[in-house]
Amino acid sequence: MTVVGDPGQYFSSRILRLQAPYQEGRDVKILQSLLNLLPDNIIRNRPKNDGIFGVDTRIAVREFQKYFNLVANGIVADETFSYLGHHSNKYSRKEPVFSSRIICTNSRGGDVQILQNRLAAYKKTFLNRPGSGKYDLYTAQAVTRMQDDFSIPGEAGVAGPQTCDLILLQAPLGGRILKKGRHGLDTYFLQLYLHQLGHYNLDPDGFFTTATFNALKSFQSAADIRVDGIVGPQTFLALGNSLSFPQNKFYYRSETGDSGSSIASLFNQVEEKLLKLSNLKHANKRIKPGRLLRIPMPLAFHLLQKDDNIEKIADIYGINLGNLIKANRLQLSQGLLPGETLVLPGYQAALNGCIIYLNRRERLSELKSLNLKDMSSRILHVFNNRDINRINISPARKKITISSLDGWQGAYDLHKDILEALPLSSSSKKGDYFVKNKKAYHESNFSEVPATAGTSLCFDSCSLTTFANKEKIMRQFRDKHIFRYLQSPDSSHMLIFASSPPDRESTAYLWNWKNRQVIKIGENDTDGVFSLDSQQLLLISRECFGAYYPWFYNKIQLFSSRGYRLSEEILTRSAEINQDCFNLDNTSFVFIMHNPDTFYPLPNSERNLYIKKLNSSVLLQLTSDEKPFSPVWI
Repeated sequence: MTVVGDPGQYFSSRILRLQAPYQEGRDVKILQSLLNLLPDNIIRNRPKNDGIFGVDTRIAVREFQKYFNLVANGIVADETFSYLGHHSNKYSRKEPVFSSRIICTNSRGGDVQILQNRLAAYKKTFLNRPGSGKYDLYTAQAVTRMQDDFSIPGEAGVAGPQTCDLILLQAPLGGRILKKGRHGLDTYFLQLYLHQLGHYNLDPDGFFTTATFNALKSFQSAADIRVDGIVGPQTFLALGNSLSFPQNKFYYRSETGDSGSSIASLFNQVEEKLLKLSNLKHANKRIKPGRLLRIPMPLAFHLLQKDDNIEKIADIYGINLGNLIKANRLQLSQGLLPGETLVLPGYQAALNGCIIYLNRRERLSELKSLNLKDMSSRILHVFNNRDINRINISPARKKITISSLDGWQGAYDLHKDILEALPLSSSSKKGDYFVKNKKAYHESNFSEVPATAGTSLCFDSCSLTTFANKEKIMRQFRDKHIFRYLQSPDSSHMLIFASSPPDRESTAYLWNWKNRQVIKIGENDTDGVFSLDSQQLLLISRECFGAYYPWFYNKIQLFSSRGYRLSEEILTRSAEINQDCFNLDNTSFVFIMHNPDTFYPLPNSERNLYIKKLNSSVLLQLTSDEKPFSPVWI
């Protein structure tokens, strides 16, 4: 066993207790931070996070011990450390205790596997393989990503004292193997994650009982991993890679003194809607602390950036600091994680227009409209036994064109509320296309497409050709497979997606029709859309990490029509954009976030509509408990 360095006063390096003089140090601060992760029904008297073991910390420790039926003496020894999700010397099986040494290249042991398990179950994980106990390149990359998020200096790619302290707080699940009968803080977070994934329908309480056991087996079965009701390396990995990031389902965690009316007032919501959504019966009745409550849509969020602070966010949006903290305590207790969202209680954005989208239900699809001014929605049409896959807006913005996988096409007149079938053309038998001002706006896999600005376009087996510029484009895309392309509304540019064998990685190119030049603007891009004025375009790219391609994040990035990258709009586990997703003044766009597409075959259960204002940190969630597809903004 190689021990590299000694971080000194690591967590569980000593018994923590109230004594004179007071104990001080980073291990005390970690203890206080972990206790503050728990709800009021477990820790009512919250200690100051000052690194001093005073009377308030002793009271909080005793509350924790009493709740979990430990000896309530206020002394933090091996048993209490274990219930905090941390293996101390007694439980480390003679392996190095996690955070007791600097972990770097060639480090091996149980503490390395704990590091990997914690990183795997982390809600913004960049680890894509179960823990092996060997500190390899992929673990170092995941550590580096976390260090970059929190600007930790001097430990790049190495798990030193600051990094281990951060991981203990940001990744509270993974410090020990969990099974029936093992209770504590890490079990609480296991239940919280299973709740977010739809497998645990109770409020988390930290006790690994039969209900938790059954929920865990349900998740393991859905993820197609070993179903044993034990949380080991494979389950930690499946949990971390299945959680949405940013969060795709917001919960408010009730506190002491909360009632239905007080929560409704905090979020500026109608009491009746909140009561119904959260199954609350009486508006003025006190709610048990620790309940996870759903809040009616719409909800506004701030998309966290590096070095954000809560005071600055409150000032930007003119929100009372206390209300902002209260609404987000479930998130704030772990610290501000870049890329995550903070709900903005009571914030209302001025929105105009209407979103039209498909909503999938069992054996049917609904064509729905959502009026953004008053957030009223209605069903325009129901399609039974037909797999509708795409909708688009007509050039005059008066009709919605609809297509299905079996080749059927229709148009819904928004003014007359009438759906009519469209004749099936010979070219649309192989795909679908929509014509704007006699200029093609189309998608891939056609053998022929309509004329565009006097130039005929077609696909062959591996390249895009034009009669006017055949040799020019053939030189650019020789030995490449073009799997998709689309043209800007004003026909000045074309966005082309191409891949090279073995077709694992893709590249986005922008073709300028005026100067006949093509430039490369991105890699691993999967989709794109031009703004209505053709001056900007959005690209979705996959940011792959590790050697296994099913694991990735999606970036939505904004580019100018000249191919210059303007901004990164959002980093998310899974997102979709659609043609006509921009609003009329090209300042915002609507898109879909859903639970991640990973190696695990979990059903696509969470899909929600969001609006993102360009170059802004404001994110608006419009829907919940639906399965929206193909949104357009009219």
